[in-house]
Parts: sequence; C-alpha cells; structure tokens
Amino acid sequence: MLNGKKCLRDFRQQLDAIFSQGDFRAAHLLAAPLLTEMASLDSILEEVLEINLEDKAFLKQRRINPVVALPIFSTPNYTLVANCWIPHPEGKVDLSHQSIHHHGNLLLTSVGAFGPGYNSIVFS
Repeated sequence: MLNGKKCLRDFRQQLDAIFSQGDFRAAHLLAAPLLTEMASLDSILEEVLEINLEDKAFLKQRRINPVVALPIFSTPNYTLVANCWIPHPEGKVDLSHQSIHHHGNLLLTSVGAFGPGYNSIVFS
C-alpha cells in the first residue's frame, strides 16, 4: 500500500492468493470484485500506463484489431490485460470491429473501467 492507497503490487498479491487455490472457476468469481475495485481507481490506471510506456516494446507491438492492449500481470495461473477498445469512428454501437472468436480453453472475466461496456455472446 502506497500512501494509504492500494497499488498494483497489493492487487497482485491478492490475485496470486486467489488463483493459487487451483479452482479457476471459483477464482474468477472471487477475483471479480478485486478487478472492479482496480478499474475504479485512477491511480491503478496510471500505474498500468506508466509500466507499459516505460517498456520500449510496448509502442512497437502489432495487433490484428484496433485494440490497445496494456499487459498488467502474467503468471502461470492467470494473465491480466487492460484492453482499450476504440469506438467506431461513426459512433455506431451496433457494429463490432472484432469478429466472433474464441479464447480456447481460457476462462475470461471482464470489467469495464470507462464507457458503457460491451455485450458478449457466450456459446456453450
């Protein structure tokens, strides 16, 4: 904790403890409130931006879609990335720039820090 505020290190310690239990479905449910708290703190976004802008490879990364990806943590048990989804140039909200895709066997938990969020379709 830095100056009485939670910092990335604090959240990582909590997430590491949650995801070390081995039940990843339960871990995602337990992690959701922490991710929501992280998303609500401007200081966390500032830390994430600082870490990525200090990485020389960050500005050189290539993406296949118009999303800015800000890696936060990558561990053997989970990966945390802040994605910045760019709005449609015409302001359309009924169109996606990302085609239907899957993430293999990965479990995903999403939290929106800004904006109205987005809708997902989950296939069984």
